[in-house]
Amino acid sequence: MTEKLIEKLPFKDLVIRDDWNSRTLDMESSGTDDQSFSDLVQSISEKGQEQPVKVRPIKGGKYELVAGFRRAHALLVVAENRLEKNPTIRAIVREMTDIEAIEANALENAQEPLRPADKCFSIGRLSDALSATGKDLDQATLATRVGMSQGFASKMLTIWKGLTKTRFAEWRAMKAPIPYPKVVEIAKLRGTEQTEAWVEATRPATEPTESSKKKKKLEKLCKEAERVGAIIGRLERAECIKLTNAAGIAEAMWGDVEGLTPTMFKKITDSCSAGYTAATKVTSEPVGDGDDDDGEE
Repeated sequence: MTEKLIEKLPFKDLVIRDDWNSRTLDMESSGTDDQSFSDLVQSISEKGQEQPVKVRPIKGGKYELVAGFRRAHALLVVAENRLEKNPTIRAIVREMTDIEAIEANALENAQEPLRPADKCFSIGRLSDALSATGKDLDQATLATRVGMSQGFASKMLTIWKGLTKTRFAEWRAMKAPIPYPKVVEIAKLRGTEQTEAWVEATRPATEPTESSKKKKKLEKLCKEAERVGAIIGRLERAECIKLTNAAGIAEAMWGDVEGLTPTMFKKITDSCSAGYTAATKVTSEPVGDGDDDDGEE
């Protein structure tokens, strides 16, 4: 395919589709959330545009931006700072189909330090475009086409195909996204399981999760069981009682506590036995005295 370089393509003749931009943060009006973008603006301001963008001709004598969204946005910022009325951009023009344009965009973005959510958008969009024309590619070939390793491409496609579009958009828009390995796990779930996992993963850090609530509850019960065991140990030393069945005592005291799993119950029983053992071995200040109370009711 033939290409030509236009040194000064007027921005008024350039069509920029934001839905083609794989970078979530860079196209925001200020760009101040991305230090590398600020550096790019400064570089262009001082040295000019060194690398041309890629465009394709469309109807009406216009050109559609295919790759180089950051550069285009940075040039507009520079032009605005200089009060330029008719800003221009250096561009390489090439005839491209939709799929070729999406692939060119994905290939360029694969070389950039994009966030995983943006890389996922890039390869997922290409995968969908190929599927729509009946040109599905195996993951290895698709990964090569966009410059990704097969393993990483596989994870990105798992997210793209498994996560609902609403959740994917939410993940991509996050300032501090959920780590992609966790998102891969969630994307493999279906229905209410995915919903529950997503809610827990996106819960504010200050709000306790269900798992943290269970952990705290277990810790409290284990501490209580250790104290009971210690009390029994002290009574045995005073020849008032003898512990014959820690599990039986645990069952009597905590068997009706809601939500206890067999594993949790065993930990409580073990704590009771540990408190008993420690109390029968010491001669003073047995374990489980009230001084170490955690203050919880």
